Amino acid sequence: VRAANWERKAQDAAKYLESRFGPYWGRLAGRRLVESGGSSAGGADAMNRLAEEHLRRKNLTEAIAAYDRAAELAREAGSPDANLFAYRAALVE
Repeated sequence: VRAANWERKAQDAAKYLESRFGPYWGRLAGRRLVESGGSSAGGADAMNRLAEEHLRRKNLTEAIAAYDRAAELAREAGSPDANLFAYRAALVE
């Protein structure tokens, strides 16, 4: 429970950075969250953000893998976003 609390706070901080300082800083914070190994619905959101960054950079293989991982994490957390992330991976393919 404590770990999930901290992960939620980290997600909120990444969103704040993006709203206050722009998308670059939000993406950088999101990437750091993914690298830290989040594994709940918050981890799925961070992985989704990473997939979107790969897509912007035209790294399609990495984007698909990140969307697939986001779907997997969302499924594990019981999040309804799992289907959305899987759909996005299919669209990129």
